Amino acid sequence: MKVVHSSTYDINIGKGSLQTIEYSTYSAIAILVDEHTKMHCLDIFLKESQINPNLIIKIHSGEEHKNISSCKHIWRQLTNAQFDRKSLLINLGGGVIGDMGGFAASCYKRGIDFIQVPTSLLAMVDASVGGKLGIDLEKFKNQIGLFKSPKGVYIFPDFLQTLNKRQIISGYAEIVKHALIIDKNYWQLLMETSIEKINWEDIKHIVISLINEFYSDGKDLILGKISKSDEKKDFKEIEKKIIKILETKIKPAVARDGGDIKFIAFKEGTVTVQLQGSCSGCPSSTITLKRGVENLLTHYILDVKRVEAI
Repeated sequence: MKVVHSSTYDINIGKGSLQTIEYSTYSAIAILVDEHTKMHCLDIFLKESQINPNLIIKIHSGEEHKNISSCKHIWRQLTNAQFDRKSLLINLGGGVIGDMGGFAASCYKRGIDFIQVPTSLLAMVDASVGGKLGIDLEKFKNQIGLFKSPKGVYIFPDFLQTLNKRQIISGYAEIVKHALIIDKNYWQLLMETSIEKINWEDIKHIVISLINEFYSDGKDLILGKISKSDEKKDFKEIEKKIIKILETKIKPAVARDGGDIKFIAFKEGTVTVQLQGSCSGCPSSTITLKRGVENLLTHYILDVKRVEAI
């Protein structure tokens, strides 16, 4: 088994990962599933973890059910079973289960602990990492939500055997994206290995390790230079990470369209930047640019929650 340490929780990867879940201190345990994970994954999870849950909560699968109605169902089930603030919710499923289950747990009785047990490849390499939680509001994806870290993430590779080829390719596309962004050696490994022969346990460990290594430990992502004016300031470590991403990944593309971006401050989870979009209808317009910056920073730096533009 492999373990990746982040600043707030551990990501456990491997066949023995489910056996390391610590649950003895909780007053009650519920497992959140959908119709697919209940059929294909629940029995495996119970056998491997040796957990005897007090409650199994089933919701409908699919993005269309990632809404407040499903959350109400979860909350009613927990309430009817008299779950208190010392309870634990285990989210067994893909991205929808993880996003919505974590959100529901964080709101129930002002917050109970939850852990993520991703069962899809996409959730294993992306959705379950970073503490991003939320639900959709009508046509707006992840419109309501928050950032809160789970007590742990447990990745059990055998769950991949329950997926069809389309689901595997969907998750693999996310892996390729990380390789393109982060590490040329990792990219070369993917190019030399057919998807049928990939050791998923090793690949997931590489993906998550690289993300944490480059963005949590402050190592260089891409060789580049911070502006001279910024080098003279006494920035904190997290500010240096933010500036590095802005300067090497965002500013060059923005400048080509005639725009500009400058780091101003970081305080209590909010990054303040000065933005200049090229025009209201161009890719680097202020609104579009702000959204892109926020998506990138919140995805890769756990302590960043939002971006404000001035």
